[in-house]
Amino acid sequence: MPTRGSQTRIGRTRRFIAPLAAALAVAAFLPGIVGRAVAPVFADNFETGNLLAWSETSGFVAQQQQVFGGVWAGRATVSGAPGYVSKTLSSPLPDVYLDTRVNVLSSSGTTRLLRMRTAAGGGLVSLRISTSGKLTIRNDVTGTVPASSTKMTKGAWHELQLHVLVNGASSAIEVWLDAVRISGLSFTTSLGTTPVGRVQVGNNSSATMDVVYDDVIVADALVTGDVTPPTVPQDLRTTSIAGNRVDLEWSASTDDTDVAGYGVYRGGTLIGSVPGSQTSFSDTSVTPLTTYSYTVDAVDPGNNRSAQSSPPLDVTTPTTDTTPPMTPTGLEAVAIGPTTVDLQWQPSNDDVGVTGYTIYRDGGEIGSTIGSGTMFTDTTAQPATTHTYEVDAVDAAGNHSGRSSPAEATTPAGTVLVAAGDICPTSPADCAGTAALVLASDPDVALTLGDNQYESGTLAEYLASYDLQWGTFKGLTKPSPGNHEWKTLGAQGYKDYFGTSFLTNGGTWYSFDLSGWHIVSIDSQCSSIGGCGTTSVEYAWLQQDLATDNHTCTLAYWHKPRFSSGTVHGSNTAVGPFWNLLDAEGAEIVLNGHEHHYELFGPQTPGGVASATGIRQIVVGTGGNCCYGFGTPVANSEVRITDTRGILELTLGAASYSWRFIAVGGAVLDSGTGTCH
Repeated sequence: MPTRGSQTRIGRTRRFIAPLAAALAVAAFLPGIVGRAVAPVFADNFETGNLLAWSETSGFVAQQQQVFGGVWAGRATVSGAPGYVSKTLSSPLPDVYLDTRVNVLSSSGTTRLLRMRTAAGGGLVSLRISTSGKLTIRNDVTGTVPASSTKMTKGAWHELQLHVLVNGASSAIEVWLDAVRISGLSFTTSLGTTPVGRVQVGNNSSATMDVVYDDVIVADALVTGDVTPPTVPQDLRTTSIAGNRVDLEWSASTDDTDVAGYGVYRGGTLIGSVPGSQTSFSDTSVTPLTTYSYTVDAVDPGNNRSAQSSPPLDVTTPTTDTTPPMTPTGLEAVAIGPTTVDLQWQPSNDDVGVTGYTIYRDGGEIGSTIGSGTMFTDTTAQPATTHTYEVDAVDAAGNHSGRSSPAEATTPAGTVLVAAGDICPTSPADCAGTAALVLASDPDVALTLGDNQYESGTLAEYLASYDLQWGTFKGLTKPSPGNHEWKTLGAQGYKDYFGTSFLTNGGTWYSFDLSGWHIVSIDSQCSSIGGCGTTSVEYAWLQQDLATDNHTCTLAYWHKPRFSSGTVHGSNTAVGPFWNLLDAEGAEIVLNGHEHHYELFGPQTPGGVASATGIRQIVVGTGGNCCYGFGTPVANSEVRITDTRGILELTLGAASYSWRFIAVGGAVLDSGTGTCH
């Protein structure tokens, strides 16, 4: 979820959908609505950290403990008191759509979630929830409440949209839950003729509730498709400054679909744009001895733009220097793994000073250094490939030296393994992007990290969703189960789909060897398998399996992470005995899911103490059922990425490994290397 201002453009086409005959008749009085692109009448995702965009508030706060994404959301936590925010529209409208993400953590009695009112405050329509989770509509004009059987699960995020069309006896009400129109809550009715003048989220009368809201949008047409902008680009910086050129660089944004590009602004005016795969820009229209102020924003395929980076980066150009540095010498390249090459060279000299070096592989630029450092590690080399490297020096004026003499390095062959958990919801489209990444990676093995198929992992659910996407490479897949697989008695759907070759004496655990590595698949649903303690059947099997294995490198994977900064599940101590065994046997890597995000940990002991000989844990709950946020980072958490579907790609060498976290769309958001103990 992005950090952005309270007023957000929606750069997508929404369509007015009115299946009711009477509502269609009213459309004749509202020309131009059908099929036109619209901007929101009002929008707030609370990322300002305050409620200043709203006209009226009571018992409602901006907070960071529970969010749909990003770092802020609105929350009403009250007992016997009102909890709401209300926005007075600049001009009353007869046809209004109110859309929001909502998580009802708890509520007692009948509680308003959404409401539309007249400009004078009179009630028009209320969307309510009961203690049991049943949704009802109240016509506040007539006081009628039609019967309803629709329920919304509490304690989970949903999308609610309320449509109110005010047109006398031919008025209309429609409700969508998670983008599905609810026929039992959609009907024609009489709402009078006074248009909507206020929109409200929460309950403006006495209530006992704890409800969180995010991404509130008010529009004059149906809110559909992607409405979430990318995150704001961070760490805008210069890599080189000259009298006639300023080179900029920033950290990549993330998005729930993909980052399509970035816009670069100088003094608030757009001066250029680059594709989403590029996080740098050169401004060649500057003049010497002038101060400029730069910002950058991100845009997704739906044309949703993030806020501009903050604070602006102020840059003063120097006088013009036209003398380049000396060409670097002594370049050496050494392959240390299938995808990793270490480079070093002798320092260059310049009449003013060298500010960095540019590294080239096979003729193309692959990276740069800042300052006087003369070493670089290429972690994106191809296995079993001879690469040619060059390096040049750059000074503060942006003058580049000639390129060094080339140095070659041949990488050894490696085995590619991909992994992700929390993969396919009931809609196969949600895991199509990660399935495409797996196919593009062309791996030797694909690991599933549990919760492969929602909601209960039945065979029918597997065949209706998972099989259509990740089933494409079923022959390469080595699965592990999650808690959702065990919602079906005996995890039978999981067993029926993947077969008995992934069981050990009937138990849902097993091991295999892969290119000099020992790989162990573990079941972490301890309550369903007789426990995970030192007296359990699975523990005894793992102890024996590790004791009889002589491989240098070991990787284990299961669903529930031992360590986690997540706010939904967090760290799991029940799997501690497995971690202790693996640590004692010198294992290198543990992969998990369960928390729907990506989190990389540095090597650590079972007690969570950083140690070069410890286990590196990587949580990859990003297979498709997106996404969960983070709380306070726990010890040794090095990288945390949310609001992104993606896969982990591991390249396994004889005594080393490298990793890349690849987001849907192809952007590499994290990478690194490691060696076996």
